This record gives sequence, C-alpha cells and structure tokens, in this order.
Amino acid sequence: MAVLEYFIEGLRLLAVLAISFSLLEALCPLNKQHRIRSNLKVDLGHGLVNSFVLYFPLMLALAPPILLSQTIIPASFNLLVSSQPGWLQFLEMMFVADLGIYIGHRLVHTVPFLWKFHSIHHSAKELDWAISYRNHTVDLFVMRWCMLSMLLMIPFDTSVLSIYFIYFALHSAFLHSNTRIHFGPLRFLYASPWFHRWHHSDHPEARDKNFVVHFPWIDALFGTLYLPKEPPKTLGIDEPIAENLLEQWTYPFRR
Repeated sequence: MAVLEYFIEGLRLLAVLAISFSLLEALCPLNKQHRIRSNLKVDLGHGLVNSFVLYFPLMLALAPPILLSQTIIPASFNLLVSSQPGWLQFLEMMFVADLGIYIGHRLVHTVPFLWKFHSIHHSAKELDWAISYRNHTVDLFVMRWCMLSMLLMIPFDTSVLSIYFIYFALHSAFLHSNTRIHFGPLRFLYASPWFHRWHHSDHPEARDKNFVVHFPWIDALFGTLYLPKEPPKTLGIDEPIAENLLEQWTYPFRR
C-alpha cells in the first residue's frame, strides 16, 4: 500500500511541476525562443523508469547507514534535534543535504566510470524544468544515496522531512527551469536557475563547478563556485548522446 501511495504522490507532484513551471517559464523565460520540446517524453520517461527501478534498491542501500546511526548516535543528540522547532530542522536539512549532494555530485563528475552515467543529465543542450528528470538510474542512485544517507542518519522529525522532500523536488525543477531568475546580490546565498545553468554550461572555465542545490557559499568554501553576472550562452557536453530513452539508458554500457 505504501508503495502504491508513493507512485500516486509522484504523479500528483509531476502534475504540479508541469503546470507550475510551464507557467513560470512562460512568464519570465530566459530563452524566449525555447518552446515545449519534442523530446520532453525522454526526460519524463527517465522519471518513470527511475520511479519503478530505484525505490527498492535505494531503500535497501540506506538500511546500513540508518542502523549505524541508531548504534553510534547518543540519545541526548536525538533529543536535542527533536526538540528544535520545525523551521530550524528544515534549514539544517538543507545544509546536511547539500553536503551529501556535494560529495555525490563531485564524485560523479570526477570518477570516469560514474561520469558515463551522469553525462546523460548533462547532454541537454537547453534547460527547462523537465530536465530535472533526465537522470540515469545508476547516477540517481549514487546521488540520492549520498544525500539521503546523511539526512536519515540524523533523527529529524518525519513530518518536516516529508515537507523537505516535496520542497526538494520543486526546487530541483526550479533550478533547471528556463527562467531569468538569479536573485541579484543574494545569488551567493541561495541557489538560482542562473547558478545551476552555469553548472550545465559547456564553457571550459565552468567545468566541474556549482555542485550544490541550496547554498552556493558551500561551493565557495570548497573552491568550486563559478557565478558570473551573465548567464552562459551554450549548454551541454561534447559527447554526442542520442535523444532516445533506450539509447540514453544503455549509453554508459556501450562505450
């Protein structure tokens, strides 16, 4: 029953994303020539495949760090976390998740074997909200495990955690959206589509930069922040990858 509810909630969230961000991109687009893509079904196909394939392996892989945390984390720490107000726990979740995402994201960029899978996500020559679904299952497994293993080791309130997961999906779509939002002088404090667009650019100076999804200053601490005042002109990678779901999924195994 829980699995069925998981898929139903996923479909509802997809409908909200499609409606909300299609309107947002229509109201304040960065690339005004960008329209609904003919290959949109490829990205949504990745999302559908990952919904069915990723759930159980990821749950099994998360069991060891969760059990480890229950063994080594003292009860006093659990009490300290649970006694905090929800808004503070939410901010802490954003920070902890960003650390996990930074580790996982940097790994898939620097380990050649993992880059084969992550390159599928970077193959997009233009960005919109649906590109957030273009993830190879292996790539998404690594990224989600790094993030969730850190989040779930800390006894955050489950209701606040559920809200965070919804926010994360919305924010991920927002980061990939075709909008001109950049937050001005605050762009170094909170990630914007402008910030993440540079991560997807094919400019040599922007390669392997901007790994986090919430706080750009974390990238700055590790020396991987690149955020000019203008957006990149071109996106994607040099490797030619077909706009076909099956070919994208098998691409890392065929090289």
